[in-house]
Amino acid sequence: MTPTFRAALRQQAHQANLHALGDPQHMSDDFRNIYTTLTYGLSTEETKLIVQPPPLELMILVVRNMLYPELLSASIPDLLEVLSNVEKWRKIANGRAGYALANDEYWPHYNKPYSSGLTDKDRKVLKFIVDAHEVTRTHYVEILMQYCNLHLCHIWTSKSLVDVEYFAQVFQSYFSQDTVKLCPPLKELTQDELAQFTDVKKEWTEFIAECARSGYSTQPNVKLPSQEQVCKRTEAYLVLLQKQVDTLERIFDEDAFESRLGTLS
Repeated sequence: MTPTFRAALRQQAHQANLHALGDPQHMSDDFRNIYTTLTYGLSTEETKLIVQPPPLELMILVVRNMLYPELLSASIPDLLEVLSNVEKWRKIANGRAGYALANDEYWPHYNKPYSSGLTDKDRKVLKFIVDAHEVTRTHYVEILMQYCNLHLCHIWTSKSLVDVEYFAQVFQSYFSQDTVKLCPPLKELTQDELAQFTDVKKEWTEFIAECARSGYSTQPNVKLPSQEQVCKRTEAYLVLLQKQVDTLERIFDEDAFESRLGTLS
């Protein structure tokens, strides 16, 4: 993607995200405009040869399109994939904030007259991004776990008779002890993070064992979060991440920030 094309795409996605929060009826028109921009931009040989990840704003928009007006339960595996890429952007933002603070502290330590250009306000908000990393990461892992739980419930209840083979395949992709069998977003988690899935796995295992003993049940006897609750947690995560990226861009590339918002003169 060329810088100009990418900037246009980010600006369109930014406006579409504003519509998604305030007036979801605009989303179909927004996606049509974005598709036109993508088709035009990717049709040139130059952009085909430049490999860059999609803009964060576009991925956030894709997530919101899967959540509203209601969660697309059958597409949860795709949702997990997009969220894992959104999380990569968050980790990049955290790393940049940490690097900026480390650089700010480096030169004064050696009594060098170099300035990072950071104001006290900049340091405060950058520190907030760094300090929020662990808690936000924990929330992200919990969100993944809840979507896995909802997806298994959807598979079990969406048909009059569950597709046992497909259910077992998905179950393994979420809870297998062998990380090779896990779906890609879960392969990126640490062992401690995967351990948070233990209780959900145990509940499903006990329910399946009970069905084997007593007969098939159409309603899983497991604790499930409400779809509305999980979507709200996801939205809070997306809003926080966008604020963090906005903060970094406002500090280090104000022109790009104003261009995305459409306020650059």
